[in-house]
Amino acid sequence: MAALVLVITAVLVLVIPGRAWGITAVRSCVQSFEYTTAIIRNETSVEIEKFDKLVYLAAEGEYVDVGAPVATVLKWGYSDDMMQSLLLIESDIYSAQLSDMEGIGDADLASIDLEISAVCSEIRSTVSDKTDGDLETLERRLDALLDRRSEYLRQKVYATEKLSALYRDADARRAQLSEWSSTIVAPSQGIVSFYFDGFEQALNANKLDMITSNLVSSAIKGTAASYTQQESSTRIFRLVDGSEWYCAFLTKASDPLRVARGVEYDIVFDGYGEKVYRGIALEPVISGKNVVNILKINDDLGSFLCIRKIKASISTSVTGIEVNSDAVFINDEGIPYIQLADGSNKATEVDVLAIDDGFAIVRCRIPGETISAGQNYSKPKVSNFEKLMDKIREIF
Repeated sequence: MAALVLVITAVLVLVIPGRAWGITAVRSCVQSFEYTTAIIRNETSVEIEKFDKLVYLAAEGEYVDVGAPVATVLKWGYSDDMMQSLLLIESDIYSAQLSDMEGIGDADLASIDLEISAVCSEIRSTVSDKTDGDLETLERRLDALLDRRSEYLRQKVYATEKLSALYRDADARRAQLSEWSSTIVAPSQGIVSFYFDGFEQALNANKLDMITSNLVSSAIKGTAASYTQQESSTRIFRLVDGSEWYCAFLTKASDPLRVARGVEYDIVFDGYGEKVYRGIALEPVISGKNVVNILKINDDLGSFLCIRKIKASISTSVTGIEVNSDAVFINDEGIPYIQLADGSNKATEVDVLAIDDGFAIVRCRIPGETISAGQNYSKPKVSNFEKLMDKIREIF
């Protein structure tokens, strides 16, 4: 097998002629390609100690400010009997208050009762008809109205000896309940989500400098992500920046075409009609045999709150220096370059903006260096051997 490889190599090196020279020119074109991308968000995961029950106070996709209540946590040791006892006492208080107000009209109380009836009707309709109503939001509205009515009646109705005793009992029950419950508030502003897929920590905007092709590949393939957390803690919600997010995709390290830092790309995600998102390319990350390409998007996050992988059509209109695509090589660091034939045969690192019809449009990668139209560039014959050997290494 080894001998056969050497024979094939020798024949191809002799047969494939290398273009020794070319002249640069200015050219414009539109480059487009399709990839499955991994969505990366700027988000924070909130963890708490193990708990018995969790009551959500915010809805999925709701925007909250710093300090806004997101969930009530009922700790281990909590019993439903505690809440049932409080509800029974509250019912007794309400009955006693109505008895003391019998025959007395109160427009404000009637208005509150009307609102309570309307919300109860919505809840019944949502449950029985399975409509699209937000049941959690309706329940929170009902709780707020009941608290409002309770507080109003406490101020309005004279506290008889019986009511005072019931008030003391209810306050004691609340104090007992508060020992077993706590409210978790938002540590920062953002969009609330209770969905997790395990990539929230590793695929995060604050860890882009640690991103690898294996990580992006796992997200795209849907491979279950591993997440290390304390055994005594549990993640309960995420807070996501709704106006800064990213999409990442992989290209081969042997392929010189990749995103170019600072270039703006148009992105159309599969299933989102003709809506065009605009992404600014970050510096490509060379990781093993692949390159991680990352586009930063400053647009409404919308439905991408819980999406991790999605196909995308990506395009950009570019103008740069045209060279023959066979004159673009990749150095040992994985960076594309061309070799100018200006006497020094200097290898000039480039960003490949587009490849079209056998030609590549490039720009200098290093600030301060320039390539202009009319310059000679070389394509050493040895490049055929190098490319062939790269292919052989990939196979074997």
